[in-house]
Amino acid sequence: LTLIAGMRPTRVPGDVEEIAISPRFGATVTVPRIHWTFRAFYGHYYQAPPLLTVSGPALINFAQDQGLDFIPLHGEFDEEHQFGVSIPFRGWVLDADTFRTNATNFFDHNNIGASNIFFPLSIDRAVIRGWELTLRSPRIANRAQLHLTYSNQIAEGNGTITGGLTDFTLDSEFEPLDHDQRNTLNIGGDLSLPWRSYASTNVY
Repeated sequence: LTLIAGMRPTRVPGDVEEIAISPRFGATVTVPRIHWTFRAFYGHYYQAPPLLTVSGPALINFAQDQGLDFIPLHGEFDEEHQFGVSIPFRGWVLDADTFRTNATNFFDHNNIGASNIFFPLSIDRAVIRGWELTLRSPRIANRAQLHLTYSNQIAEGNGTITGGLTDFTLDSEFEPLDHDQRNTLNIGGDLSLPWRSYASTNVY
């Protein structure tokens, strides 16, 4: 049985001064004989906003002429929990985990019209949830190891834009964010080489 606990205080001065206290707790337990390892984690995170962005003629010409404006950015506050299990079998390891993140002032970005100029923004609320399944091979010739991972992740946001580029509209429905990965398959491996070097590759 292993327990971890921590806390990270953060103070960010700027246009909006913020103070965050981020506690984190985790535990793993390995079952004797079968050697299955269960793990759980709960934590809070704070991400400070960028302190500088566009201003002057670029803001006026590209934003305000289209009914948009730029309001001060707040930091992102995340609440995350994870659960997982690792199952060994004759040198192979099957690992499964699931996670969920509830975010306030979620950082995103958007462009103005059809331009390729992107501005930061923060969304009132976001939910990111997913699960992963990974199969790892034994060491091959004591040098190489292969892995195969399938991941399903959904990221949705709703509410008003709380900072950055905004048109002041309100969306009460959860809608997919462009961070939404849905289904991802990853196959790869690593190879130990002489002189403490290694090579690795992944295909997604």
